[in-house]
Amino acid sequence: MQGTPATWKLLRATGWMPPEGLRIWCGGEAFQSDLAASLLEGGNDIWNLYGPTETTIWSSIHHVLKPEDTRSIGHAIANTQLYVLDHDLNLLPIGGVGELYIGGDGLAHGYWNRSDLTVERFIPDPYSLQSGARLYRTGDKAKFLEDGTIEFLGRLDHQVKIRGFRVELGDIESAVRTHAMVRDCVVIVREDQPGQKQLVAYFVPANGSDHAALISELRNRLSNLLPHYMTPGFFVPLGSLPLTPNNKIDRRTLPAPDATGLENDVDFMEARDSIEKLFASVWADILKLKKVSIQNSFFEMGGDSLLAAQVLSWIRKVFHVEMSIRRLFEAPSIEKIVMTLRDLEKQEGQFDKIAKTLLRIRAMTPEERSRLKAAGRTQSR
Repeated sequence: MQGTPATWKLLRATGWMPPEGLRIWCGGEAFQSDLAASLLEGGNDIWNLYGPTETTIWSSIHHVLKPEDTRSIGHAIANTQLYVLDHDLNLLPIGGVGELYIGGDGLAHGYWNRSDLTVERFIPDPYSLQSGARLYRTGDKAKFLEDGTIEFLGRLDHQVKIRGFRVELGDIESAVRTHAMVRDCVVIVREDQPGQKQLVAYFVPANGSDHAALISELRNRLSNLLPHYMTPGFFVPLGSLPLTPNNKIDRRTLPAPDATGLENDVDFMEARDSIEKLFASVWADILKLKKVSIQNSFFEMGGDSLLAAQVLSWIRKVFHVEMSIRRLFEAPSIEKIVMTLRDLEKQEGQFDKIAKTLLRIRAMTPEERSRLKAAGRTQSR
């Protein structure tokens, strides 16, 4: 089975364990050691795959035998060549850090109707004897190790991977700047919670603008202009963007987004019944917040499409209702999603019963939960 690290992490978070004999292919973004340790618990056969879409699609593969093996992307697959080159396209020695280039039969012909970008990224292969051979410039930083494998060291530009999707931060910044009330913007990826990458947009609003209303407008605008995985989880207004002594944006000093301000909102609305209380408890756990208002948007509180998938999986498991991620985008607050659930099933009494039972279980101590599970196993026998 093949999946991105985000997919495997989501599966493991539900308590799922790979069946014996499963060969796990993990690719699409950087493979983290903690995830590898989790997947190796069952003695599974794990492989780390690397390759951009332009090389259709895997270019190298590495057998992961221990968690610390995850930085290596291994050796080139058949009919593929990998080079680590400097700015002048010279081959670098073992340990030399440069850009990773890919050649071979897997290369795409180029970008559809983008001849300028094709010329920039697909270049003649100076090391091939084959006429017309080309190399693809990946934009990835890498180096060869002593054993002949390649270690991936991150990006050389502002292109990133979010849950397996390639994201150009500049495209998001341009979309934010199209709003008349935005003077400047920069977008970065933060990982304040280990393993949870989050897009954050820092913007300079025009004088006199209503920040809360502007953030809402920006979120709606981007949801229409960009794919959902490119919509930032946080929009942070700043008086000005921090600069380095060389007058470049200092991304390292950008402040961490603060979702706790929503907890202290004067319009904060507490949950009113058992279902809303259950949702508020679960969302607070997922979003790492102390409490949530039933009227606040899941995405404005720091939620993203991956965390949304956890919410939808939980709804399916608890209430046996299938909901699409699009529906959550359309009804992103607890108040709206509970109304949607009730409209879907027309089983308010049943929902209340489930919610009250789960609230009682969540309030139990670990020892009480263990006794409850033991009693359930005995009863089932």
